[in-house]
Amino acid sequence: MPQKTPIFHDEAPGGGSPGSERLDLDIFKKIETLLSNHLRPWKQKGVQNGAVMVIDNATKEILAYTGSENFDDAAAHGQVDAVKALRSPGSTLKPFLYAMLMDRGELTPRTRLLDAPYDAEGFLAENYDGTYSGLVYADDALRRSLNVPIIRLLKSAGVSEFLDFIGNAGVASLQAQKPRLGLSLILGGCGVTLEELTGAFAAFPAGGTYAAPRFVRQERSDEKSGREVFSRSAAYMLTEILSSLDRPDLPNNFESSVNLPVVAFKTGTSYGRRDAWSIGYSCRYTVGVWIGNVTQQGCADLVGSRSAAPLLIDIFNSISDTHQKSILPVPRDVSMRLVCAESGLVPNERCQHTIEDLYSVSRTLHRTCNVCREYLVSNDWSRSYCVSCVGGNPYRAVTYLDYPAELLDFWQRNGSAFRRMPPHNTLCTRLFPGEGPSIVSPTDKMTYFIVSRTQKLAFLATSGVDVRVHNWYLNDRYLGRVNTGEKLFVGMNDGEHTISCVDDHGRMSTVHVTVKNEE
Repeated sequence: MPQKTPIFHDEAPGGGSPGSERLDLDIFKKIETLLSNHLRPWKQKGVQNGAVMVIDNATKEILAYTGSENFDDAAAHGQVDAVKALRSPGSTLKPFLYAMLMDRGELTPRTRLLDAPYDAEGFLAENYDGTYSGLVYADDALRRSLNVPIIRLLKSAGVSEFLDFIGNAGVASLQAQKPRLGLSLILGGCGVTLEELTGAFAAFPAGGTYAAPRFVRQERSDEKSGREVFSRSAAYMLTEILSSLDRPDLPNNFESSVNLPVVAFKTGTSYGRRDAWSIGYSCRYTVGVWIGNVTQQGCADLVGSRSAAPLLIDIFNSISDTHQKSILPVPRDVSMRLVCAESGLVPNERCQHTIEDLYSVSRTLHRTCNVCREYLVSNDWSRSYCVSCVGGNPYRAVTYLDYPAELLDFWQRNGSAFRRMPPHNTLCTRLFPGEGPSIVSPTDKMTYFIVSRTQKLAFLATSGVDVRVHNWYLNDRYLGRVNTGEKLFVGMNDGEHTISCVDDHGRMSTVHVTVKNEE
């Protein structure tokens, strides 16, 4: 059997390497000093605690483990081990959702994501700063840690499926919480430990292979342990995104770090600003940092980019002896291709602008752009035709950008300019195929509580560029018509109701709601 020795030891046991043992102790002392110095100004703001964990990427040995700044500081609850405490992870789980979807072939760095207000079955997703970009590339959404695009991705991926995926990466605490977790988990609506997060992030520099962090050193062992959680191609593409310098959470001490290697990292801030995180990795080490109060007390200034990330960078600068210029080699399965700048998908013959994008040759789905589409319009641009009604009418074939209905609605409500297609030929008798309007409000299968006689529900739907009018029905009773993007406010009686919306092409969508009067 291979001999096992403790990692933390100031003298080498029999058979060990004195130099390597002292190096571990040196790293631990550096971490302890850096954490103490970093917390000093934060204590003046009421932030008392911090924890750090450092893993050797090659061996998965824990080189430093600091559960608190001062074990003997009873006033700051120094005997609480914050490395093993369940805390809200903020946004630190987002890269794993990206890895999961990259391996499904559904996501690449330049995939276009919708960033507009989103009501996901009663859960209203909002970005941290309250602003929205409309459309955003996937890599930019992750670097900026936007919430709405990520919530949409989790909704499509499946909460249960993602929990299984992240559990395979060593985040075992979530399994017991699984029955009560929903979409908010990707924003920090759950509890994980710093030990779990740091170990999970160590799978990225390992090319997607997870192995549990080791508390003991295993001598003279050639055994290779670990399991593949995600592919090398996903690990590489995520590393390229997270190591980019074009990001808002880059700490001020980044450029002044002399020995700093290339570092990929993700920050996170929990609700109420109770937890600040920064988890990162270089070619050699994976480092996890948590700053906060073990008492759960929040602090208005506690943000991952300002509280945890500067310490993370100082740690890498202190323990790294060479300026490594890369973290992972380019996998054979990763290549570069041109995609449509509007959709992030393979260009069709109507796409006019293309950009470069990384992708997995074996996994990424070959989906063609569905945004740049050809439409037939009259020469005076007053109406559009389909193949059924164009007949002998003079027309021209033009390209319109068929953006998602929610995006058009968002732009319209915010006064953003966009090119809308002319209304369809009123003499057309064709019944158009396809889905009906997307009913945004009310939400299907939800219960609404009415607290006053004057309270009304907002009816709102979105449609594509070929729709101008929505007709609303309540229990088969016609209510009226509004322009797309406009709301219709309706008083509701107690009971179960069927609400329908029909567009000007005859396509219909329906939702069912329950109303209870609490007046």
